[in-house]
Amino acid sequence: MPDTRLPRPHRCFLPGLATVLILATLLAGCGSGATKSTACGGNNFEEVLLEPGCSTICMAEPCAVHFRMPPGNGSFLVSGYGVDIGTYPAGQTVFLGSFFTGGHIFVVEGANVPPAHLTVLGRAR
Repeated sequence: MPDTRLPRPHRCFLPGLATVLILATLLAGCGSGATKSTACGGNNFEEVLLEPGCSTICMAEPCAVHFRMPPGNGSFLVSGYGVDIGTYPAGQTVFLGSFFTGGHIFVVEGANVPPAHLTVLGRAR
């Protein structure tokens, strides 16, 4: 006898996927070593605060990115995917600019620190 039940409606898996990505990023944490940094904290809606070794998500675009420069003397060049973003003073919190949907990486050239990663998810509503 053939199965006459109606098929279940398909649900969109994108919200579940977004949740998994958000949780994975949050579990990855920020900073290096055993201490957890608060640099990825904040509202993460249209503005984030990053530092080397930090990964976070910004929920809306454009996303204003502030960055804690590593300690040291003088200034460091910050780049992303081979493009120079700017040169900023060591040890200061600086504004890198506003970024749109997609993945972004911030590398502090000449400093022995890990890059920071940002994912901007979507449009402001």
